[in-house]
Amino acid sequence: MLLMLKRKQKKSMKSKVFNLSVHKFCLLIVGVFLLSAVLVPFVSADRYSDEIRELEQRNEQREQHVDELLVLANSIQEAVSELEAHIARLQAKIIENKARSADLKIQITEAEIELAHQKDVLGQNIKAMYLENEISTLEMLATSKDLSQFVDKQQYRDVVKSKIKAQVDAITELRLQLQAQKEEVESLIKQDEELRSQIAQQKAEQNRLLQLNQAEQSDFNQKIANDNQKIKELRAAQAAMYAAINNRTYKAAPAGPVSGGDIIGTVGNTGLSSGAHLHLEVRVGGRTTNPNPYIRNYPVNGAGVNQPYGWPDPIYISGYHPGIDYSYGDGAIRSIDGGMLYRGCSNQLLGTSNNAYGYVAIVEHPGGHVSVYGHMAGGPAACNYNTYY
Repeated sequence: MLLMLKRKQKKSMKSKVFNLSVHKFCLLIVGVFLLSAVLVPFVSADRYSDEIRELEQRNEQREQHVDELLVLANSIQEAVSELEAHIARLQAKIIENKARSADLKIQITEAEIELAHQKDVLGQNIKAMYLENEISTLEMLATSKDLSQFVDKQQYRDVVKSKIKAQVDAITELRLQLQAQKEEVESLIKQDEELRSQIAQQKAEQNRLLQLNQAEQSDFNQKIANDNQKIKELRAAQAAMYAAINNRTYKAAPAGPVSGGDIIGTVGNTGLSSGAHLHLEVRVGGRTTNPNPYIRNYPVNGAGVNQPYGWPDPIYISGYHPGIDYSYGDGAIRSIDGGMLYRGCSNQLLGTSNNAYGYVAIVEHPGGHVSVYGHMAGGPAACNYNTYY
């Protein structure tokens, strides 16, 4: 009886231990999947973020350029307005001077008529005086009633001679003055016409520059609008990607938990690759970072580094190599640390559109970072091909 009781107690103890182990295992599984759900945004959000950031920076530069063009356009428009006002003032002066020139022409014509008349009068008087000069002083005295009449005749002749000469001189001087004024006015008109032509050419050039400026503004604004549309599309694609990741609908079946140093794949040459190698990335918050601080286990035994992290390379959006490239080594790829393993195609797991990474493995690590192993061999036909050659 005592023996049976002990056996029952022992059996009950084993049952409790077993139940406790099952419970802990279930909690562990739930914890792993919850942790996995928290760390899911490992997909190539940086691909979208980098491109969005690049487009936003480009648009910011373009908008700054457009602002500069607007300032320049306003300056050109002010210059055009000043030139138009100057042309209007010159036109008013030209009209005024032309009217003055026409008036001077009339005055010159009148002066010339008067001059001809005075010349005629002068001729007649000279003829009369010439006839009088033919009479001697004695004869003039004889024909005069008295001496005073003789004096009056002599004075009258002298006054007429002097008056006629003065009138002819005045009319001649007036004619010369009017002609000089006419030539001066016509010279001013010519200068104003030439200046107006020059200013009109300047205005035409300013208008041409203004049109170029406005065309450049329009071109930049169109490019900004196009890039804003691209940003909108990228944000939508990024949001769809995050939704797909958070809903676990992407086409990559979890391979399960792995420990650091476990073999998770084989070095290959799939995707955008020029030769068999491993491309290792580490991402934190969806953005690439230097993998070296996160490597607890060497990813490929016997392999050397072909290209380090941060090496300048224009083929990447960032402008530098976002990971570390290892040579073939022993061919086995090992996880750099423990975590949850996923395997699948680059387009599905990393959001690429040209199978850039080929067949990939991804490990979500408890520390919140994700390691990516690209260009692996042995994947499905959908991504087990090379896009470089």
